[in-house]
Amino acid sequence: MINIFGSVVIFLSFNFVKLEVSPNFRKCIDDFFYQKTAPKLKGLVGSTQICQRLGNLYYYATDYDTTNRIPYYSAYTLSFDRCGSRYNGWFVEPQLATKNDPSMVKISRANNNVATFGNKQAVNVDYTGSGYDRGHLNPRLYHCYTEDSRKATNTLTNIAPQVPSFNQRNME
Repeated sequence: MINIFGSVVIFLSFNFVKLEVSPNFRKCIDDFFYQKTAPKLKGLVGSTQICQRLGNLYYYATDYDTTNRIPYYSAYTLSFDRCGSRYNGWFVEPQLATKNDPSMVKISRANNNVATFGNKQAVNVDYTGSGYDRGHLNPRLYHCYTEDSRKATNTLTNIAPQVPSFNQRNME
């Protein structure tokens, strides 16, 4: 079993300057960023930092563009163990829809629409018929700790549109 204790940050932008850190993001900075330092990006529109939580545990960090509804980056602790099966459910972040709950909410028929959550984040209907897959910035494959750590990667704030041929095979 090989574990790499460090952090991986995947960027969609490489402009560096200061970001304001949201109050609950401190936990993520301490746990998921190299030398406890988050990237400082400039020129971001609608930037919101999210400490990705499922239940009572934090699993990774995301800087999310609430204007264009796409992530700027995801930071997490990397594990190279192969583990667990795929989880087919999807989550949204209620705190982006001005709800007080800081934990992810599973998408259901009742909340899978733009009116409920989609003003500031992508929802499943954004991908229906688009020709794009939901591509993980932070893939499930690197979360071997628990089943919930793998489930937590299935939030749409961790997803960017991806060409199906890139998304439908395992990352090696």
